[in-house]
Amino acid sequence: MNGSRLILSAVALFSLGAVSGCSDATGTTRVPLSLSFSTKSFGAKPSVSFPSGFAADLVVGTAGDLVITKAQVVMDEIQLSHDDGPNCQGEGEFHCEDFEQSPQLVDIPLTNGVNTQVTVPVPEGTYERIEAHIKVQESGDAPVAAFLAAHPEFAGKSVRVEGTYKGTPFVYTAAIDAELELHFNTPLVVDAASKNITVDIDVASWFKDSAGAALDPALPANSATIAANIRNSFHAFEDDNEDGESDN
Repeated sequence: MNGSRLILSAVALFSLGAVSGCSDATGTTRVPLSLSFSTKSFGAKPSVSFPSGFAADLVVGTAGDLVITKAQVVMDEIQLSHDDGPNCQGEGEFHCEDFEQSPQLVDIPLTNGVNTQVTVPVPEGTYERIEAHIKVQESGDAPVAAFLAAHPEFAGKSVRVEGTYKGTPFVYTAAIDAELELHFNTPLVVDAASKNITVDIDVASWFKDSAGAALDPALPANSATIAANIRNSFHAFEDDNEDGESDN
């Protein structure tokens, strides 16, 4: 399966062109499907060599001015769709399967390997895309209340990054609201064999300008660029052996 393409907007989703129109009906048999996360690091490297799956610092920028030691995002409303339609609202002919609706705090690994976030039983079938939502958790329902009790640092925030800029420690937080629509270039066939989808996040790009230099997270003038970089840093692919690499 090829990698997916991601469409992002703070308020709306836009088409990136046609995707093949395979829309198999939902099967009656459910099989395990896991969702993992990995880090794509163009022009960045871990500051120390660690085995796969271990955390390490990520050095960013042409001069190595910025070092990321932790990166986290909050996701919910994760769904799979059989149809190449505009949304997963259950209207018209579009058919979606809930993957995970409760808030998920994703600790993005900063080296090779993946962080497998959740595994759920999914009906057998062919899926065109996966959708999710990065957003601040504000409602008063039980899952959100439990999430905020466990992670009070995310009250009013959906992204949190720790690190240093030119040796000075920083904590970057933002109330990013972004709908993620990840179209599979080749539809994902879920069958009797266990499957895994890896969402790859180019964390190194979050704090870089167009020339590749590191941006100071503390400067308000950089806020819009950093937020846009975050929104455009996601894509996904089938990764059944969970090694952070596309199977095709």
